[in-house]
Amino acid sequence: MSAHPVAPRSLWPRLLWPLAALSILAVAAWWWSRPPAVPGYRIERRDLVQDVVATGYVITPSRVQVASEITGTVVKRLVDRGDHVEPGQALVELRSDQTSALLDQARAALRQLREQGRPQAAAALAQAKTQLEQAERDFKRSQAVFDAGGGSAQQLEQAQTGLRNARQQRDSAQAAYTAVAPGGSQERALEAALTAASAVNARSVVRAGVGGVVLARNVEVGDTVTPGESLYTLAMDGPTEISLPVNEQSIGNLQIGQQARCVADAYPGRNFGAQVSFLAPQVDRTSGTLEVRLRVPNPPVWLRQDMTVSADIVTAQRSKTLVVPNDALRQIDGDQGTVLVLRDGRAQSLLILIGIAVGSAVIVFITALVTALQGNIVNRTLGSQPQIVVKAPDLEPLRSPPAPDTVYLSRIDPRPQRLRGIDNAEAVLHAVRAMPDVSAATPVVSGPAFAQRGNAVRAVAVIGIEPGSYVRIIPLNTDIVAGQFAVGAEKILIGSRLASDLGLSIGDTLRLTGPSGQAQAFRVAGIFTIGVRDVDERQVYLGLQQAQTLLGLPGAITEVDLSVHELFSAEAVAERIASTFGVKAESWMTTNSQLLNALRSQSLSTNIIRLSVALSVALGIASVLAVSVVQRTREIGILRAMGATRWRMMTVFLIQGGVLGLIGSSVGALVGVGFVQIFNVYGPRLFPIGVSNWLVPQAMLVATLAGVLTCR
Repeated sequence: MSAHPVAPRSLWPRLLWPLAALSILAVAAWWWSRPPAVPGYRIERRDLVQDVVATGYVITPSRVQVASEITGTVVKRLVDRGDHVEPGQALVELRSDQTSALLDQARAALRQLREQGRPQAAAALAQAKTQLEQAERDFKRSQAVFDAGGGSAQQLEQAQTGLRNARQQRDSAQAAYTAVAPGGSQERALEAALTAASAVNARSVVRAGVGGVVLARNVEVGDTVTPGESLYTLAMDGPTEISLPVNEQSIGNLQIGQQARCVADAYPGRNFGAQVSFLAPQVDRTSGTLEVRLRVPNPPVWLRQDMTVSADIVTAQRSKTLVVPNDALRQIDGDQGTVLVLRDGRAQSLLILIGIAVGSAVIVFITALVTALQGNIVNRTLGSQPQIVVKAPDLEPLRSPPAPDTVYLSRIDPRPQRLRGIDNAEAVLHAVRAMPDVSAATPVVSGPAFAQRGNAVRAVAVIGIEPGSYVRIIPLNTDIVAGQFAVGAEKILIGSRLASDLGLSIGDTLRLTGPSGQAQAFRVAGIFTIGVRDVDERQVYLGLQQAQTLLGLPGAITEVDLSVHELFSAEAVAERIASTFGVKAESWMTTNSQLLNALRSQSLSTNIIRLSVALSVALGIASVLAVSVVQRTREIGILRAMGATRWRMMTVFLIQGGVLGLIGSSVGALVGVGFVQIFNVYGPRLFPIGVSNWLVPQAMLVATLAGVLTCR
C-alpha cells in the first residue's frame, strides 16, 4: 500500500514535545524540617549609650599670615614651626639697603642742621643785629647834622634807607634762625623724617601681630622677600576646636552641648573630653556631610593643629535598661523590633519548597546556557581589572575605652583615606609571588590627576605599571587600537574615549598634573579600547617611576595586583594575604559583589531547576511504583508466603525505578544537547554555548538516583 507524502515539519516542535511532557509531570512536595538550635540570650539590665562616631581634625579659631612690609634679605630666623610666640615678638630679621640708606640720610640731615645750619643762622642773625645797630647810629648822626643845617636831604634819605634795609636783614636772619633753632620747624620736619625712616627701618624686624603657635615657615636665611609675601603662618591663641564631617544620616540626634570622648591617632591610649559647640546650617550636598565642631575646654599639651581625631558623641543614654543583642532581632520597624519566639529551646519554622519537574533536557540546556553566560561576563569583567588588589589597610576611627557595663549603640562614620603606599611593599610583593595559589603579581602606583590639552581639562586616574609583569594580569597589550604598547620616560597610554574627548592622536602631548601640583608633559604612545566606558574614558597608564613622581610618592607602591590559578579561589587567597601581611586585600568577588550575587542567583536558579527535575522524576516514578504495588498485591502476598525477604522484594522495585530514571535521563540529555546545538546555529550569536564532559552524566545520575531512592 502506497504512502502519501508527508510535508516536512519543523524540528522545534519535535524537540519541545518531550519538554512539554516532562513539564506536565510537575508536582509540589512538602516536608517538615527542623533548623539548627538558635542560641538564647539572657536579658540583663545595663547602661545603654547611643553615640555617633566620626573622624575629623583639630582646628584653631583662625590662622594668621605674617608677611613682610618691605623688600629685604633674610639674615636671621628667630622662631621655627611649633614655637609659641607672643604679640610683638620678633620672628625674622631682614637686611634692607634702601631703608638703611633712608635712615642714614635722615640722621645726617638732622645732624647737619644742628652742627652747621643752626650756627650759621645764629652768626647771620648776630651780624644782622650788628649791622642794624650801625645803621641806627648812622641815621641818628645824619639826622643831627641835617637838623643843624649842615647836611643835605639826600644824605638823610640814604641813612634812612640803610636803616630800613638793616632792619629787614635782621628780621630775615631772625626768621631763619627761628626755623633752625631747637624746636623750630626745620628741626621738627627733620625729626619727623628721622622717625619715619626709623619706623620703616624697624620693619626689617618682622614681628608677630598676635600670640599663637607657628604652623608653617615659608622662608629661609638668604631669601629675598617682597612686601605682602607670607613668611609664617600662625594659629592664633584661642579655644581649641575639632571639625567633624558627620554623615547626614547620623545628625538627627545631634544637639549643641552634647558631650564627646575624643582619641587622637597619634596617641591612641589617651582620650580627652569635648563638647558639641556648632552645627553647620546646611549639609554639603557633594559629600552628604554636615560640619560639626567640638570645643575642647582643656586641650592636652600634645594636641596639635590638623591632628586627626576620632570622636564619640553621646546622643542619648539610659541607666539600668533591659537590653537584648541586635542578633536576637528578626525585624526592625522604626523604634520597634521583633524577637524570634523560642519553644523548648529550639526555633520552629515551616519551609515550603515547590519543585517543578522540567526534565533532564532542561538541566542540560539551562546549565550550559548559564555556564556560558557566566563565563562570558566574568571574562569581560576581569579583562580590565586584576583578580586581587592588595593595598595599605584603611585607617579606622579610634575610640575611647568603653565604660564598664555599658552598651554602646554607635553609628561610626568612615574616616577619610589619604593616598599612601604599602608599608614594606617590596617584601609583600616578593612574598605573594611565592604563594602557590598566585600565578602573577605586579606593583602598581595609582591616584587621581588632571589631564590638560589646551583649555580642556579632564579628571583622570593615573596608573603606573611595570609593562612586563602587568600584561600577565591584564592583557592591555592586546587592546591597543593605535600606536604601540609602550610606557616609561615620556610615553603614556590613554583610552580611546579620552583621546576622542581631548582630540588626541599618536605622538600628541598631554599635560598631567598630580594632586600635589606636580605637572609633567607626556607623549601619547598608544591608545587602547577595553570596552568598559569608565576605563576607556578616565584611565591613563604611565611607567611606574613616572607615576610615583607625578603623584608625589617617590619609591612607593600603592597597590599590588594579582592573578590566581583558580578564579573563584580569589576571595580565600585575598583573606589569607590580608591576615598574613596586615594589608587590605580585595578580590574581584568583593569589588564586583553585585555581579557575583547575580552569578550566584543564576547558579541558584540552575540548582533549583535540577532539584525540580529530581523531584519530578522521583514523584513520577513513585506514582508508577505505587500503582504497580497496588496492582500486584496478590503476587507480593504469595511471594511473602513463600519466604521472600523484604529486601529481595525491594530490590525488584529498585531495579524498576533505576531503569526508568536511566532511560528518561538518557533521552532528556540527548534532547538537551540538541537544544544547545540548535541555539549555537540559529540563536543570537552573543557567545558560544558548550556542553561540558560532566554535564550529561551528572543529569543522568541525578535522575537515576531520584528513581532509586524513591523506591525505598
